[in-house]
Amino acid sequence: MELFCSGCNKWFHGRCLKDLKDFYGLSFMVCYVFHCKDCSPTAMETWVAKQAS
Repeated sequence: MELFCSGCNKWFHGRCLKDLKDFYGLSFMVCYVFHCKDCSPTAMETWVAKQAS
């Protein structure tokens, strides 16, 4: 599993991320916006569920 940061446009391996403890429990039928710790205002990896269009 890889995640694409919407801030810096870089790819990250899911297993390399430290702040996303519940990552593998996320539903795959939902759209998420991911930000790496360098792009997140909290300096932690974050994701937000978005309404699919």
